[in-house]
Amino acid sequence: MKKYALAFMLAAVMAVLGLQPALAADKVVYYAYPMDYTKIYHIASFDWYNGAADYLTLVNQQGGINGYKLEMLTADHANEPQRGIELYEQYKAKGALFFNFFNTPCVAALIPRVLKDKVILLTPQHGRSDASDGTVFPYVFIPTPSYWTQAAAQIEFIMKQEGGSLKGKKIGYNFIDTSWGREPLPIFKKLAAKLGFELMEFPYPPPGTEQTAAWTQIRRSKPDWVILWGIRHVSLTQALRIGYPLSNILTDGWMAEHEVARVGNDKLKGLMSAQVVVTGRDVPIVEKIYNEVQKKGLGKGKDEKVGNIYYNQGVLSGVVFAQAVKVALEKYGEPLTGDKLKDAMETFTNWDPMGLAPPITFTKESHEGAKGLRIAKWDGAKWVPLTGWYETQFHPLVWDFIKEEAAKFKAEKK
Repeated sequence: MKKYALAFMLAAVMAVLGLQPALAADKVVYYAYPMDYTKIYHIASFDWYNGAADYLTLVNQQGGINGYKLEMLTADHANEPQRGIELYEQYKAKGALFFNFFNTPCVAALIPRVLKDKVILLTPQHGRSDASDGTVFPYVFIPTPSYWTQAAAQIEFIMKQEGGSLKGKKIGYNFIDTSWGREPLPIFKKLAAKLGFELMEFPYPPPGTEQTAAWTQIRRSKPDWVILWGIRHVSLTQALRIGYPLSNILTDGWMAEHEVARVGNDKLKGLMSAQVVVTGRDVPIVEKIYNEVQKKGLGKGKDEKVGNIYYNQGVLSGVVFAQAVKVALEKYGEPLTGDKLKDAMETFTNWDPMGLAPPITFTKESHEGAKGLRIAKWDGAKWVPLTGWYETQFHPLVWDFIKEEAAKFKAEKK
């Protein structure tokens, strides 16, 4: 971790001083990708970045996109919105038209600027769920199911495990008390009222390393199920400490293989996770990256990280970026603009992101690309799918709430 931290600190200094490596081509499209490398989300940020960067390396090896080289820009925003704004302005001045901050607080601060500047903000697995409304947030795109859609799908899975009814059940929600952790709460509350279960909230303060109080409450309250949303390896260590059954825990889509290993591969047999991307190296595009980038010494990280869930989520974000550039250049020509990228993405119809995730469809009305997820179980060595990709039956409820909240945002900005 220290080696990677030093490397990214050096990259940040180079970016500030305007020192960039010599370009292999005169025509470049920048993917601005500032991350939290030092505060809360560093456990995922390096792999997320590496997956996207390695995919772009592969694309550039194959000649780029229509004569353009794809290049990453990154630095540490440290989970600080003001730093995120500074990096956004810096990269925008450099010519970046496509951004991904992997950080909900930064997204909240930047959306007004993105809408004004007409550049693309990609928010897979983070950000505002109501940004799914493309009529209000025309330059924000969510390729994975929004957090609200994921929350509804998780409740649906638990309901099926309980024989089709949650009436009288207690569902605990163990979450980091940040905007990220609080994001699913409105949908959980709406479904609790609709389905007759009791929602029990068990928050803990960031950075999430201390959760004893929350799990003491869980032990006393005895919820039938617990959904984890936050710093999961700490949560699961506490769950094992109090003897809460793994068979009644469902994690969010961020539960990575190396997080499982921190707790113990054998200890977490039977744990279930709601996933929005395929894990492992069996995906052809990930295998190709491993063989043609990583094995040739061109990869950004370690061999064992290629194919974990964070890495594959990064690859997905790189695949979406490259496809947007490709379609924009082929359909609308040069020069690239934020509007051309937006229009290009709104042509994605049942588009297969190279097997990494469910098919993606964007329209002018809906910028929530994929609405499906799957549940997988840890078998002691790997994640094994329990379900196929499924779209929740409660999505109409989610969409109504998306429209309602997006309308509030629009009214506030007038």
